[in-house]
Formats: sequence, structure tokens, C-alpha cells
Amino acid sequence: MAVERIPPVRERWTRYPVWTIGALATVLVVITLIGILRSRRDSYNLLVQQGSAFTEALALACQNTIVAESYYDRLIADRYDDLIDALVEGDARRLTTADLSRFADRHDLLGVYIYDTSGQMLLSDVANGPVLRPPSSVEAAVHKLIGDFANRSTIVFTEDSVAGLGIHYYLQVTNQLDRVIVLAVNAALYDEARARTGIGVLAQKMAEEPGIEYVVYQAKEGIIVSSQGNGSFMAIESDPFLKAALDSDSIMTRRTEARGKEVLELIRPFSSRRYPFGLLRVGVSLDGYFAVSRGFDRLMIVLSLSLFGLLVVGVLYATTRREHAGLRRDITEIKSITDQIFAEISTGVAVIDHEMRFRLANRAFEQMLGGANLAGKRVTDLPALPATALGQVIDANTGKSEGEIMVSVDGVSRTLLAGRSELSLDDPSRSGVVIVVTDITELKTYEQAAARKERLSEMGHLAAGVAHEIRNPLNAISIAAQRLESEIAPVDHREEFLGFTRQIRSETKRLNDIITRFLSLARGEGAHKASTDLTTLCAEVEQLLSPELSGLGITLTVSCQPDLRVAATPDRLKELLLNLCNNAKEALAGRTGEVAIIAQGQQGKVRIAVADSGPGIPAEIRSKVFAPYFTTKEGGTGIGLAAVHQIAEELGGTIDIQDSPLGGAAIIITLPTA
Repeated sequence: MAVERIPPVRERWTRYPVWTIGALATVLVVITLIGILRSRRDSYNLLVQQGSAFTEALALACQNTIVAESYYDRLIADRYDDLIDALVEGDARRLTTADLSRFADRHDLLGVYIYDTSGQMLLSDVANGPVLRPPSSVEAAVHKLIGDFANRSTIVFTEDSVAGLGIHYYLQVTNQLDRVIVLAVNAALYDEARARTGIGVLAQKMAEEPGIEYVVYQAKEGIIVSSQGNGSFMAIESDPFLKAALDSDSIMTRRTEARGKEVLELIRPFSSRRYPFGLLRVGVSLDGYFAVSRGFDRLMIVLSLSLFGLLVVGVLYATTRREHAGLRRDITEIKSITDQIFAEISTGVAVIDHEMRFRLANRAFEQMLGGANLAGKRVTDLPALPATALGQVIDANTGKSEGEIMVSVDGVSRTLLAGRSELSLDDPSRSGVVIVVTDITELKTYEQAAARKERLSEMGHLAAGVAHEIRNPLNAISIAAQRLESEIAPVDHREEFLGFTRQIRSETKRLNDIITRFLSLARGEGAHKASTDLTTLCAEVEQLLSPELSGLGITLTVSCQPDLRVAATPDRLKELLLNLCNNAKEALAGRTGEVAIIAQGQQGKVRIAVADSGPGIPAEIRSKVFAPYFTTKEGGTGIGLAAVHQIAEELGGTIDIQDSPLGGAAIIITLPTA
């Protein structure tokens, strides 16, 4: 049964261009309407935000202006306090009219008056003006001040109708509470400052800003400050919206009319100590909002029509290109996935043609074989790759479809497993083989370690059998040395004789301990670690080996950093050093030379190097020398370095082979510190 393939959505919409164009037109109309509505809403919200910010700034400016007025009044009061303090330095009752006259002249006062506690004027002086006697409001303030000593001073502002002056009357009760001093001061400068900095002036200036129609400060009592006439604003009690705004704790907005035009009004509750609680009303013009909205509407319509035309052209063009684009897209997607897989897999993959040239090679293949940009290069262009070995894998006539290849990249030797599969194409000139390469270096290392452990185990079992045969003659040697020391010691050279017998007994004991450890190894027991002074141990090894090596023409040099302690038993570590020195001696093969033991601390560990001036160890066999029974020496057993490797592992250390600064080989042992 044939199943019809359902094309993807991106293909279906190009098959029906008429329906597609109609749908696009509908979508564009809806988008245009939504865009216009959202634009108007966003523009209006932005205008509200800007108006709210302006209103908040205006409220803050009003508060600061009121504070400035209070501060200015405080400065005026402080100045008058200082004048009165200067006037009554002594007793106010001793002042005369002449004193008042001189004081008024000196400080440019309009007059100075002194009242008693009954409100009767005692002294007066009018120095710089037509004012003969304070008005009744001042005398009423005197009586009020005398009746309540809690407030010892007050200011009364009046205007003299004759002189046309604004006058400050400052009243203060003396410290003896028996006199009231009244100063009459010209308030022209005060009036001028208030006229420049008052809240009314601020409202007028703010209303002059572009887009601001009016600024009004209104309380229940009426209009306090207005940038325009008061008659056009309703009382708070007559407007429900204003009553609600008075109880609100935030800015409220509404669209209303002012002077025959629509405005956005922002209303904020406002309070201060100087003025009653009321509302700040700010009218913001909507002309800019309407202009922006109309311009955006036209722009959206033009853009929508232009976009519709482009979409129509695009649909028609896409219809003709649909098949080609779909095919190209599928090919690109497949190639992208294939390239990514080919590049990212950890197995090396390469395609080699019949001319032994690389056609393709992924990143893993190039990293394993130390090449870069191998496409087009010959197999022989890779110096790290033995062409003969790879050629055997590539050549189908050998019957070998896979094989191991040894390579050396950046001085590191690696073992690779290479496999071959045929690549057959219609064009024979493009055929070739696919080579798949896997890095099995770690696997080979594990195999070698397992083989070494198996051979060491066999050696342990063999040693366990031999140990029983060696122990009896060792015991006999120890007993004979003991009897020589106690029964047959000569009179002449007695100390030298006893030194030899003690050395025989010490070495037989050490051999017995070695046999015991071999037996422990055969039974699977671990080495016991202790804290060993490496300096003392190296000195013992030097004392033990120097006579023998000196007789062979070999110079032994021991260099040990002071105060080094190693986590190892002394005998086990001594056995390790003796085996290494014996191996170095055998490497010299009867020639004169040098052997050096160098011990030093290194990053929390102890590094012991035994170096010689022999022929060295070739790099290709360094990985094999620690295998049991492997030897390149004539008559060698292949046990010495295997035992060294075993001891180093027992002690939790590592072993390595390097070139010696003396010209031969250097065995490096790294052990943990005690």
C-alpha cells in the first residue's frame, strides 16, 4: 500500500500562494491594529510616567522651597535675637531713650520699644522712619507673649499704609521675664527674597515648562497657589475624583479639559508644616501625545503595506525555489551531522586512495599520528608513522585486515590498532580503503603490568621453594661465624677478624630476612613500612660497596640531602639500593667508570637516583627491563630490576628510567616521605 508523504509545514505553505497571501494580509492587518493600539497605550503610559516623575519632582521642590522659607525665617529670627542680646547686655531696666536711639541708628532699625509685663510701653525710639507707635496687632502680640512665657519670642509682619513699607516687628521677653523688647525692622529685603523663592513663584516657573498647562496647590479651604486664575478650578468637596485623590497615597491621573483643550491631569496629596494638607494638581498637554500617535499610525500603515508587498514577492519566489531549497537543506543537514560525527568521534578514521594519499582524516586520527591537515598528503609524509606497517594493513593482498602500529608523537610512544575496510565507488579512481585507528597504549600497559605481576608471582613461588634449601646453609654459616668469633679468634689482628665475622653474621641475617620476605610475597603479605633515615642508610651502602667497587676501578659517589626520612623498612630499602648499584656495576662490564647515588626531597616525596657511566639502556627496551627474567647481559638472570620494581611498588613508590648525566642510564625511584 502506497503511503502519501505529508510535506513539512515550510513546504506546504509555498504550494498554495493565493491562500498564503490572503492569510498574510489578514495577519498583517491584525498586527498593524495591535501595533497601533499598543503604541498608543505605550505612549500614553510613557506620558503618565513622565508626568508622574515631574509631579514627584515638583512635590520635592515644593518641600525644599518650604524648608528654605522656614530656614530663612529662622535666620531672620536668629539675627533679631542677637540684636536684642546686644541691647540688653546688662539690665533692660537701666536702658534710656538715648540708648535706644543710638542702638536703632547703629543697626538701621525703624524703631525700638520696651513694654512692661502689664503691656504698658515704657520706652520707645523711632530712628529711621515715620512709624511712631506699633500697630494694635503688635500690642496684642505683646499681651499674648506676656500671658504665655512658654514662647519667649514671636514675629509680626505688617504693612505701614503711610510709608508703604513692609515691617517686621520682633518681640522677645527678657531673661528676667519683666520686660518685652520690640524691634521694628524694614522687611523689604525679606519680601523680595520671598517673592523670588516662594512656592507660588515655583508654581509659575514650572507652568512655563513645555507641555505643562497649569500647576495648582489646592486645599479644602481653597486655592493656595495657582499658575493661572483660581476661578476655573472646582473645590475639592465638589469633585468626587479630587476627594478620592485626597485620601490616596499615590499619584492619580485622569483626562480632563482645561481652557477648551484636553489635558492629562496628575494629582498628588501634599502636606507641609507651613501650609494645610491638600493636593498638587499638574495639567500636562496631550498635543504631543496626539501628534506622536498619528505619526506612528501612518508609519505602521506604510510599513505594513511595504512588508505585505515584500511578503508577496517572497512567497512567489519561495514557491519556485521550494524543491531546490528543500533538497539543498536536507543535504546540508545530513552533511553537517556527518561532519560533526566524523570530527568528534574519539576513534581515528581516514580514507586513503589507491595512490596512498589521504582523502579524509578526522581530528582523532591526526592527533594519534601527529599530523595536521592530512587531506591530499601521502602516507609517507607522516614521520611518526611506519609506512611498512600501515602498508601491510592497507594492502588487501596480505590477507591482513588489522594490525598493531607503533608510533612516536612528540617523544611519546603509542601503540595503535589499525583496521581496514574497502571503499568501492562507481569511479575506480576514487576508490580506496577506510582506515580505523584505536589507541590501545593503556591497554598494552595494563597487559604488560599484568604479565609482570604474573611472572613476579611465579618468581615468588620459585623463591619460596629455593628459600627452604638456602636457609639451612645460611644457618650453618651463621653458626660457624659465631663459633669463629667466640672460640677461634686470633690474638693478632683480632679486631679486624671480629669485624669480618660480624659482617658475615650481619649479611647472613640480611639474606635470611630476604628469604623471609620472599616467603611472605609467595603468601601474599604486604611490606611493613617504617620511618627510615636515608642519610644513615646511604652511608651503610657506601661502606658496604666501596671496597668492592674500588677494587674494580669504579668510583662510588653518594650525595644525600640531610634529614631525609623515607616510609620504608631499612632492610627493604637497602636491598633496593644494593640491587641498583649491582646492576650499575654489571652495566660497566669490567670497565672503569662512575656510579652515583643521589637522594633529595622533592614536593613532599623523596627522589633517589642511581646513575652510572655505562652504555645506557636503549629507549625501545626500557619498558621491558622490569619484567622478570628479561636481561640483555650474558649470564644475567633478569631478577635484579624486577625485584627493584617489586620493592618500589610495595613501598608505594614509582620507578622510571632516564638518561644519566654521567653518560649511561639513571634509575629514578620516587618514594613517600615518612
